[in-house]
Amino acid sequence: MIKRILVAVAFATLSGASFAQGFGGGGQRGMMRMFQGGPFAAAMLLRRDDVQAELKLDDTQKGKLNAVQAGSRQRFQGAFTGFQPGGDQEEMQKQMQAKMQLVMTDILKDTMAVLTEPQQKRLKELGIQAEGSRAVLQDAVSKEIVLTDAQKAKLDELQRLQEEANAGLFEKLGSGELDRESLGAAMVKNTKIMDESILKLLTDKQKAKLKELGGETFTFKDPKPGTPGAFGRPGGG
Repeated sequence: MIKRILVAVAFATLSGASFAQGFGGGGQRGMMRMFQGGPFAAAMLLRRDDVQAELKLDDTQKGKLNAVQAGSRQRFQGAFTGFQPGGDQEEMQKQMQAKMQLVMTDILKDTMAVLTEPQQKRLKELGIQAEGSRAVLQDAVSKEIVLTDAQKAKLDELQRLQEEANAGLFEKLGSGELDRESLGAAMVKNTKIMDESILKLLTDKQKAKLKELGGETFTFKDPKPGTPGAFGRPGGG
């Protein structure tokens, strides 16, 4: 079951569906969080035409990125080989998480190697803008804006509640109570609530620092990050 879920989430992420965010609970939570925010999610923005234009990618770079993206599905599939059903679920989860992390690290490394340093810097900024207030859930960002321990505890609780809410939505999708369009709309609503709740926890100084980390304001074209199909298609368009 865990394997099927993670394969689906990995493929959904790569194909542009924004349904990976907040899925799962309990022991699966750490694995699902690997797909949320941070450098890997920022790298997925490279599938978008508007982001490619902002970074001024040339045709050679686009071709190299297409090659990395095309091979990602097979690399994720390979991360799940060798696991036998009926074994220790907790140990299997740990091994899967380790393999997934290695795959994601390799994909990110290959992706960043295509970009120049200025392009990498701008992509990081766009990733923060795409995440909005949820960017503070990233360790690097939380350190930059200097979150307190009390804020971190409240953020962890908010994230747990959102994950449980979204997990319930996926259960309804599986039972037929929701279709994919309704699921997407409900998850966007949950994300908006999460964004607003996080903003209430931040001081004015922290909000200003977060805006600074995002760099020059960029207007994403539709579909906007955080909505179904937001990552776009390989090669843009």
